[in-house]
Amino acid sequence: MTYEEALAWLGEAGKRGSVPGLERIRDLLEELSHPEKDLSFVHIAGTNGKGSVAAFLTAVLSQCSYKVGSFTTPAVFAYEELFQIDGHKIPQEDLCLHLETVRAAVERMEADGKDLPTRFEIETALALVYFEAERCDIVIWEAGMGGALDATNVIPHKVVSVIPSIDLDHTEQLGQTVAEIAEQKAGIILEDRPVVYLVKDEEAREVIERTARARQSQTRPVQLDRFTLDPFMTLLPNGRMAQLFSYKNYAEAAVTMLGRYEAENAAVAIETLETLSDWGFYRVTKRAILAGLPLAQLPGRFELVRERPNVFLDGAHNPAAIRALLESLDYYFPSHRRTAVIGMFKDKDTETAADLVAGQFSQFFTVTAPGERGLDAEALAQKLRERDQKVTVMPSVRSAVEEAVRVTGPADAVAVFGSFSILKEAREGLNAKK
Repeated sequence: MTYEEALAWLGEAGKRGSVPGLERIRDLLEELSHPEKDLSFVHIAGTNGKGSVAAFLTAVLSQCSYKVGSFTTPAVFAYEELFQIDGHKIPQEDLCLHLETVRAAVERMEADGKDLPTRFEIETALALVYFEAERCDIVIWEAGMGGALDATNVIPHKVVSVIPSIDLDHTEQLGQTVAEIAEQKAGIILEDRPVVYLVKDEEAREVIERTARARQSQTRPVQLDRFTLDPFMTLLPNGRMAQLFSYKNYAEAAVTMLGRYEAENAAVAIETLETLSDWGFYRVTKRAILAGLPLAQLPGRFELVRERPNVFLDGAHNPAAIRALLESLDYYFPSHRRTAVIGMFKDKDTETAADLVAGQFSQFFTVTAPGERGLDAEALAQKLRERDQKVTVMPSVRSAVEEAVRVTGPADAVAVFGSFSILKEAREGLNAKK
């Protein structure tokens, strides 16, 4: 199987859509002799912040000389981003090799008349086969959507479950209220294993606490009354800009990911790392945590990819993430002119998104996000025009970014956001102009 053949086969599997449930993934793992059984996991489910928490955990644990697998979605710039060890993407030859194994198992399922797995279920199995083959010490394991019925919830050996946030997203599949969504996210909590969470909604917190009590699981909520974010940036000895925060007895902890929300995500990571230390990962010390946090990087999350003007790529695709993006822009560019390039999926809360961004940018360039889920750029523009915004419909992401850069002053900012799916073309366009 070549790399191109692998992607084509996965594309065919993608036509089966997204179907909640664990029966298919269990059947698939049975065919693969259960690669998950000898692995230990940190399972992360939540609305936003999953990828950032995963990046912080990977950076610290790798610095502690653990071999760290990570399965996170979505892939933003390269498909292989989904499957990483110690922050390095799976080599294409390894991807093809292990996908051959998974494909053979799927073919056996088909021959037995069993329901075929979805693409995400195949990717979940592929990750497990890869991490087992590489004998990872710990796997950072991000849920795709929801929790209870998500394919990732098939794993038996969770050291700790993590819920960084709960807000409205995927409401058609998960529920119309934050409390209903919390029921799905809390489904990852395992009997007699701890759960770390940062959830600000009172009803959602009660759901997590109630579920944990029923499963005799220890809760470790992030203690926001012991969290302080330094209002100023600092320059680290390696020349990188960082934001400082204090959490519990961690004074002046530093993170180099620029979003103002990242310090809270780092606090979630600290609470998780302390839990791992309590459960046998003894190399995780305070010193290791403070040294590892600034090393974490995550593409497509308030990522500065150009200066003069400053261009940020951000996968903000739901109301909570858009609020977080605007908070960061307000901090870094409180009195500057800001331009937006925005493309969204049809199944997102585009009305609330339009309400949030109205008045926050001097002008908008709308694009159609790729794929069947992409909202037509003209339809998105109309929503913004209804809110008296200045909008131009663009034929492509690349042309939109080029025009946004052209009309934005050198000290000002361009934000490209709305869907992770538009970020790759945006970066390619910027790189081509260098």
